[in-house]
Amino acid sequence: MRNIDSDSSLFRLILLALLLHTSVSTCFATASDAPIAWRQAIGGRILSEPVSQAESVVVLCEDRSVRSYGRSGTILWRYEAGSRLLPYLARSREGTSFFSRTDGTLVALNRSGSELWTRRLSEPISAKPLLGYDGRIFAISDRNVYCFSAAGLLKWKRPLISTISCEPVLSSEGGPLIALSDGSVLRVGPFGEVSAFFFDASARAIAVQGERTLVGFKDGSIQEIMAGWSSSGEFARLGSGIIALAADISSVAYVLENASAGLLDAGTGINVWHGLVQKSGANRLIIDERGLYVLGEKGTVAFSRDGRRLWSLNMDGASLPATLSDEGLLYSGGDDWILYAYRVEERVLADYSAIGSKKDKTYGLAVLEEPEIFPDPFAMEEANIEKRLDMVNEAILVRDVGPLEKAYTLDLIKIAGAEIPRLGKRGPITVLPHQRARAAYALGDLGSVEVLAFLANLFRRDPESVVRSAAAEAIGAIGSDPDGLAMEAFAEAIFPPVPMRDERLLFSTASSIGALCRFSGPPLSDMGIRLLVSLSSPDRPTIVRSKAQRELMFMMAK
Repeated sequence: MRNIDSDSSLFRLILLALLLHTSVSTCFATASDAPIAWRQAIGGRILSEPVSQAESVVVLCEDRSVRSYGRSGTILWRYEAGSRLLPYLARSREGTSFFSRTDGTLVALNRSGSELWTRRLSEPISAKPLLGYDGRIFAISDRNVYCFSAAGLLKWKRPLISTISCEPVLSSEGGPLIALSDGSVLRVGPFGEVSAFFFDASARAIAVQGERTLVGFKDGSIQEIMAGWSSSGEFARLGSGIIALAADISSVAYVLENASAGLLDAGTGINVWHGLVQKSGANRLIIDERGLYVLGEKGTVAFSRDGRRLWSLNMDGASLPATLSDEGLLYSGGDDWILYAYRVEERVLADYSAIGSKKDKTYGLAVLEEPEIFPDPFAMEEANIEKRLDMVNEAILVRDVGPLEKAYTLDLIKIAGAEIPRLGKRGPITVLPHQRARAAYALGDLGSVEVLAFLANLFRRDPESVVRSAAAEAIGAIGSDPDGLAMEAFAEAIFPPVPMRDERLLFSTASSIGALCRFSGPPLSDMGIRLLVSLSSPDRPTIVRSKAQRELMFMMAK
């Protein structure tokens, strides 16, 4: 036997091996060792992964309830669903919760736990709802894809020919990417256009990296579908089946069946580093500026971007992957009927906000195109405008706006904003106020928050009261005001130095403020309540005062 003390080279090799082993060891901390911020007994099994947003967390429970807790563990609200729930939950940046009952009813609750709307689908959903850039919701079952506006308008519905094989994700275009068990991968556009790519086996994970779609399979391969969906190729091949994928601008993260996780270079597909994680049936991945987080059913592991293990945590009572919040709390629950919050991170995301992270992507619905070189001289005549407005309203009524939504939206913006007479070949062209009002109402029915800035400006500046009133009601129909643009416009009109006096306009404004408050809850509703209190004062017209008081009473009752 060799004497290690007398062989310094061998000693250094053994020491190096021990250090390397330590860096990828499976030595996990237990839940009792972790810094528990708080715990709450739920009284039943937790069905869904906890979903954190806006400094609160929401869980679906086996006792048919939906519960929300603040970051300190205080229960914020409880909603009784009335029937069994499916384990799929999503939340918008305003804190609106979307989930489904087992009978196929899709439910939306605002940040305060009040029911906004319900929609009965043809069948139960099979995955967590996806949220688009402008607040639209994609509900996916094994038979159909549904697209709703934030206010619950069904924009379109597309059939699926097979069951889904893994969790859908949002594409770079802002629509669902769906892998089916027949080996096809569907790219469904935000306006309902469908493209398909076919593989020999069904996918087990999907991720989006720039303009590419990455698809992981049981044989350990990761295939990439190029931008345009005209070709594919092998991006990487790993030593075990793919369980989960995630990507950002420079890296692709993975979890494998052999209980390892790591990072690939997004440009070359070369393995940058890998480490061991706890073996788990289901995993979710988060990759952000803080690091890489592997969220499993029984434990969570955090790595730095360069592969150093930051911390790890066992959660023996859990039966679902945990959730890491933007402010560094890890939420876990499951079979032990307890919701845990662990303080695992002191770092917060760079764009962290108490009312939710902003989204900088849009569908370009409110971006006007370049003016035509030879515009149709008859396009803005009364009869043609009536036909176009009828066409949009018909599409809304039959719930199939689909690929024409962008064209409809831009046309409605041109009509609603055309208050200045223009000279045409047949004389002055003026869009009548009632037509501009119809266009504003239709924008509200289409329900995209991307037109809020236009509608708020229309409310501020249009010379016609009927058009301003329509703009206010359209804002209320959209329901969501994530940046407070509409509420700011209403405040300018209600408070001095230029308060509104028009009775109809004040009534529409009170109605819209009430709708926005119901949708968003606090903190937006705090401003809304102050505006409604002002509108309910004795110096306001009787009909306006009554409307504002009814809106206030409705909010207090909720």
